[in-house]
Amino acid sequence: MTKIVILGAGLSGLSTGYFLAKLGYRVIILEKENYLGGLSTTFRYKEFLLDLGPHKLFSQLEVIDEIKRLMSGKLHEIPKKSRIRLRGKFYDFPVSFQQILFGLNPIISLRLMMSYCMAFIQGKKNSNYETYLESRFGKTGYLLLFRPYAEKVWGTPEKLSADLAASRVAIPSLFEIIKRLFFGDEGKEVIDAKSFLYPKKGIIELSKSFARAVKKRSGQIIFNAEITEIQLENNKISTIKYKKKNKSFNLSPDILISTIPLKSFTRYIKTTPYSVRRAVKHLKFSDLSIVFIIVNKPRLFSDNWIFFPEQEFSFNRISEQKGFSSHMGPKDKTVLMVEVTRSDILRKPNQEIINRVLRDLHNAHILKKRDVQETFIRRMKEVYPIYDVNYRRNIEEVFSFLDSIKNFYSVGRQGAFSYSGMVDCVDMGLTTANFINSSKSQNSWKKVRQKFYNYQVID
Repeated sequence: MTKIVILGAGLSGLSTGYFLAKLGYRVIILEKENYLGGLSTTFRYKEFLLDLGPHKLFSQLEVIDEIKRLMSGKLHEIPKKSRIRLRGKFYDFPVSFQQILFGLNPIISLRLMMSYCMAFIQGKKNSNYETYLESRFGKTGYLLLFRPYAEKVWGTPEKLSADLAASRVAIPSLFEIIKRLFFGDEGKEVIDAKSFLYPKKGIIELSKSFARAVKKRSGQIIFNAEITEIQLENNKISTIKYKKKNKSFNLSPDILISTIPLKSFTRYIKTTPYSVRRAVKHLKFSDLSIVFIIVNKPRLFSDNWIFFPEQEFSFNRISEQKGFSSHMGPKDKTVLMVEVTRSDILRKPNQEIINRVLRDLHNAHILKKRDVQETFIRRMKEVYPIYDVNYRRNIEEVFSFLDSIKNFYSVGRQGAFSYSGMVDCVDMGLTTANFINSSKSQNSWKKVRQKFYNYQVID
């Protein structure tokens, strides 16, 4: 049997291993942590089960049907409700034309329509994140809806690629919103999920299902495996060296698949060219911290999540774990998950971040301090890929080297530097497994891999 080693037991690694094991390959997954799922995990805190932020399963990709089969009745359909706060008011998200036109100050609504008409006359532009969205929503719409959020999560919009806007904003334009208002959505591309799927006991159930299926087919998952070196011989991966509990081990794979960060992987290969190491350093990520707040109330709001793009707030999105499953904590309490990505806030000590978050939640009329039982924070490094204007050039430099390795594939959000959701990661696993099984030449892989950068988020 062909022996395939996979680095990382996150969703990308687990799903790739699952599809390969189904095809009859011998799979070994190495994971540096002692738990499954990467960011798609669930942890226990006292009487609660908690995810690392809001997770949902929704996609128009066919692989969603495989996920449903694998989970065999464990997924529950959740009606989706989300909002966005703008200028002191809450609006449905994605925003409706009626709410924007009649909910905002009339002067702002007029400016919105006038700036969109000007942008429509000037035509579409795609030079960067800013021009892409300005040409489709007008300058006023862009400044109101998109620029503040981008600054919070990814940085200066003028330095971001238009690819980021195309993948993260499902609504094509303001004109499309107006058109759908009068003619409906039937037969048109989905831009708003009406519901999503979620497991009863947390998103970890998805990772566990993949892991069980891998082991059922004689695959292995080795935890606490710290990679120390990856050796090449004749342009092929010959040896993977790793440590576990201070003991050293070697593996000689027929094929190696990596889902770990490109920065880490290239560091393990001593012969990585300097130009590649430099390009990897220029592939940027934004960090994420989640403030968990245990509240002495059954629920705070009925939304699954609420966006806060405005700069006056330290966070960009909030959600309740009970907005996804009511089975993850006691009935009389709820846990609020507050996502913070602003770099100026993340530089502060934990307690300062928590104090600022509590103050902002109070000002937004979401939470009163007297209802707070307990708070804690989880910090995560390099979570969201930042598609700056140079990211494609840097990716090409990195993969010019990696593609020269004959028995190697790098996939997943971290391994491919792809801003992908959970179902997208599973689709990458399926695509990679099918390609390996097809025995096509490595040159064909470059074209197949391009789909990893075209996934679109649908909220």
